Formats: sequence, structure tokens, C-alpha cells
Amino acid sequence: MNSKEKFHKIQQTLLILIASTIFFRSVCTLLIIIFSVFSVLNFKHLNFSKKHLFYIGFIALPLILEILFFWNNDSLKMGMKSLEKNLSLVLLPVFIIGSYQNINFKIILNYFRYISTSILLVLLIRFAIISSDLVQKYINGIHLWEMGYMFANSFKNHAPVVNMHIAFLIIVHVYFLLKEAFSKQLVINILLILVSVFSLFVVNTRISLATTIVGVLLLVADFVIKKKNVSLKKALKIAVGSSILILAVLFVAFKTNPYMKEKYGNATFAYMDKTGKLDEIEHPETRVFNAFVTRLSIWKSAWELGNKSPIIGYGSSDGKKELVHYFETTNQKFLAKYEFPVHNQPLDYFLKYGFIGLLSVLVYLLYPIFLGIKSREIIMVFFGLNFLISNLFDDFLIRFDGIVFYGLWVSLATAAYFKADSK
Repeated sequence: MNSKEKFHKIQQTLLILIASTIFFRSVCTLLIIIFSVFSVLNFKHLNFSKKHLFYIGFIALPLILEILFFWNNDSLKMGMKSLEKNLSLVLLPVFIIGSYQNINFKIILNYFRYISTSILLVLLIRFAIISSDLVQKYINGIHLWEMGYMFANSFKNHAPVVNMHIAFLIIVHVYFLLKEAFSKQLVINILLILVSVFSLFVVNTRISLATTIVGVLLLVADFVIKKKNVSLKKALKIAVGSSILILAVLFVAFKTNPYMKEKYGNATFAYMDKTGKLDEIEHPETRVFNAFVTRLSIWKSAWELGNKSPIIGYGSSDGKKELVHYFETTNQKFLAKYEFPVHNQPLDYFLKYGFIGLLSVLVYLLYPIFLGIKSREIIMVFFGLNFLISNLFDDFLIRFDGIVFYGLWVSLATAAYFKADSK
């Protein structure tokens, strides 16, 4: 093995480990640093063109906005902290796209799914041991709402972002299951899917469940259309079987967990007439903390506040602070007490950078879908849909795990596109 082959093998191994450890910020950060230093030391093996530099710059867009609007931060320290979180959006695309000819997207995906599912299984077993009382309550149907958040918190993470990752993991499993057309890997693939689906229901967030169902249907439709060297009859059987399996899993989940019916029904759409007037509800903490009306009230305030400074915004480190202050000045005590963030990435960027930020992030969120369609890669179409929809109800580009999740997979998919295009 020559030095170039050794470089790309080590680099690919590091990328697999980065993809599999995003839940653990300190470990993942260390791996990104090692990956970056290793790539710099072997810079002679990287290859760029002007076209590549444009895509690298685009993936680094949040960092570019941070730099351009850095002067608008009230606090230098908080501005630097916000900027630092986005550094991976330039490091990852530079070294991944620079190695595009030797990046194997499917191999990285395959190893990622095995390692990530194994980590999830260990985390579930660990949680069952250290929080046995909570698990017992869950089994007995007591306080079912707290299980997902407590599980994510057990490894210092946030339930919605954990489930966004799990949704992607499930789709990767299903992709390989269909790709291998129920081969000798059938049992292993089914076991991997079951562990991932069980994790999805433990965390139990509405958006990720919805995007997972959409993703499975997309994969099945793509499989039937392309047929992937499988007869039409067998492809249709697999499609029908997959649809029945989805319905069966949902039926069992809703039947065994009574909170599912409440959470996905009345609890979600309660008090919709109280948008912007949550304090009129008696004990809003217990009634609408996770309801859609709370999101709508936050978005309404964010839009009103953003329109007060639509050209330059309020700065990357001050957007949330200004929003909480707006809750206070408009006498929205419930929202001010819990200091809710925007829970919507386009509106978050609108507060930070004005209309430039709003338009930029919309294009940014749509890029993976465009890339997936252009490269005819259904995995990236789902990744884009999953990330877009998730960020319409949350703001994951303010979190390390959301930033790295986007930067890594979009960089890998862009590198794979360049590789296929060069052949």
C-alpha cells in the first residue's frame, strides 16, 4: 500500500468515526481535530478546482455569515463561541471534497450504520440499568412523556436532535435492506432496523416519526421504479410488505403506549386559539409546553421582532437574548420564564442576520434535496427532507451535533457527486 492509499484509508476511517460519534461532542470534536491535522499534514494528496471551492464556500455559508456580521454581536466572547461552533463547516468540506476521488460514500454509510446502531444499543442498555425506576414507570404507563427526554439527557443530548439522527439511521438501514434485495444479510438488516426503530419510539418525537415514514415510502417507491435488478413482481411484493410492516409497527406503538394517542392528537393541537396569548391558559407548563400553539406563539414573536431590524438583524450571539427580552416587553410571562429559543431555523437566521440570513438559510436547507435529485441519490433526498422539516420546527444549526451532521453528510454526498461526475 503506497502513501496515498494509506492516507485515504486512514482518512475514511476517521470520517466513519466522526459520523458515528456526533452524539458525543468532546469525542467528535477531538476526531475532527485529528482528521483536520492529519489532512493538513498530507495536503499534497488533496485536489481542488474552482468549482470545488464554490461548493466548499457554500457549505461553509453559516460560518461566512458569522464572520460578515461578527461586528453586530454585543459580546465578543459569545460571538467567538458562536463562530467556533461553525468551524467544522469549513474543515469538513475542504478535506472531504479535496479527497473526492477516493471517498467511498456507500462504504462510509455502511460502517456508520453498524457502529451507530451498536452505540445506540449500548446506550439503551446503560439507560435501563442506571434509570431502572424510570423504565419501570414507563412499562407501567406512568409519566410516559418524560422517557425520551430523559434517555437523550442521559448522554447529555437533546431528544429532537437525537431522533433526527435516528431517523436518518433507519433510512440508511432500509436502503441497504432494499439494495441487497433481502439477501443473506436479511436477518442482520432486520435486527439493525428493529434496534433503530425501538430507539426512535423511546425518544418519541413527532417530526422524526413523520419523516421516517415518509423516508421509507420514498425508498420503497424508488426501489420499485428502479427495480435494482429485481423482477417487477418481487419489487411489488417488497413494496407491499414494507408498507404493511410500517402500519404494523405504528399500530403496536400506539396500542402499547397510550400517551402516543394523546401526544399525536389532542396534546399537539390544543389551545390553537391562544396563539400569542399563552398566559391566558391555566398552568401552561403542564398543558402546552410541547404543544404546537407554543411554537406558533414563539414564531409570531420572532417574526415581529425580526421586522424591527430586517437589514442587519441582532447578531449571532444576541438573537435569543433579544427574543426573550421581547417576550418580557410584550408581557408573555410563560415564554419569558422558560426562555424559549426560536425553534425554527429560518426565523433564527432572520433574527441574527435579517432578510439576508433568512434567504441564505432557506437555500442552504434546500441544497441537500437538490444534490440528491441531481445525483439521483435517494439517501440524500431523504437527508435533505429530514433536515429541512426538522429545522422548520427546531433550530439545529445552532447546535454542534446539528452543524456537524449537516456538514459531514452534505460534504460526503458532494464529494460522491464530483466523483461520479468525473467518470
